[in-house]
Amino acid sequence: MKRNWGKKVADARKAEAARLTSLMECGRSFSYVRIGDGELAWLIRIQRGEHPEIFEYSEDAGLKSYFTTGGRTLPVKYYDQLLEVFENCDYIDKFELAGEALQNGVSFADLKWQRSTELQCNPTPETSQIFYDWVLYEMKAYLETHRCLFIGSEAPLLKQLIRSGDYLHRAENYFPKNFSGEFAGVYEDGKEYWKHLTTIENDIVEKIAAFKADTVFISLSAGAKLLGHKISKELNVVTFDFGSMLRALANSATPGFTSTRASHTPFLLHLPLETYVAALMEERPGIEPLVLLRKAHAQLMQSLAKRDVGESLSVPDLDRKTLDRGKQDRKTFFEDYFWYKKVLLKSFAHTKEIQSEIDDFNAWRRRRWIGIDGYLFSALRTASHVLRGS
Repeated sequence: MKRNWGKKVADARKAEAARLTSLMECGRSFSYVRIGDGELAWLIRIQRGEHPEIFEYSEDAGLKSYFTTGGRTLPVKYYDQLLEVFENCDYIDKFELAGEALQNGVSFADLKWQRSTELQCNPTPETSQIFYDWVLYEMKAYLETHRCLFIGSEAPLLKQLIRSGDYLHRAENYFPKNFSGEFAGVYEDGKEYWKHLTTIENDIVEKIAAFKADTVFISLSAGAKLLGHKISKELNVVTFDFGSMLRALANSATPGFTSTRASHTPFLLHLPLETYVAALMEERPGIEPLVLLRKAHAQLMQSLAKRDVGESLSVPDLDRKTLDRGKQDRKTFFEDYFWYKKVLLKSFAHTKEIQSEIDDFNAWRRRRWIGIDGYLFSALRTASHVLRGS
């Protein structure tokens, strides 16, 4: 999502984010749920008698860190439950940004559903995906006055980051200095969550009771929608379908359950690679070297993407057009890259797998004119093409 709208739309989005806060503070159960183009297409295809497309996890497919990976749609047996959530949640955020076509070629006009007009939703297409603006402008103040629990595969990493003073300084726009919320991971890091929904739900209920939380932010794909709405009604709490924002707050280019780069990640802040790796190793002391290396490569790649705060990058692979050439961003990348070369690489035993991953990353880097050897490699390749064409 690009934030290239004018002042009128920006003001409307801020106002809608503030209205969402007021609804969350109404003193009763409240569920905020998002419906994206993937879920919309999934529902419509089932209604048409078609079989939804299935996306398998790619962790075991030997893909390298520069390939993106998508999630997987729910099994068809969850159709009735998911539709019921979308029809009855307190606030539904419909992904329908004006000027942005839905990637799956569907629209809400195609969906057969019965949702009361008395329930809340984003009032205009321009105010959809309002959770971006809510995090930017409302979350910090909300966290100061509520007992908040963050649930998701990246939550333990974020908890570890918050323990360091450096992170809270960098994230001062999102977390108050006296933040005292709680974080909890999910069973199997959320991988194939639909197989473990009962276990995950029981864990969340226990965490809410133990922490006495009044608000729960859940990042678990469609699982956050299924469980969030149910838990909000049963326990009289606020639940928030947090999506990729948990990953964005941790500045993580990879989901917790995989070392493969996510298909999209909102940008909220940059963390030095050294800070990220240190927190990751503290949170996962037994992390495999190859997984750690791939996650580090994903971090380096993400740091070069052209993005402004509050925007999300979604491309199959970073190319020269989507790489940031700004002086400060290049400086940030090379500070991370030099630490990676001088410290991180020296900590690995260079097995065949490790060396192959390093070679792949270097090849990716050189093809994009990054580093002195990258400029030399690309310049020679360009000159070779010119000579062949002459």
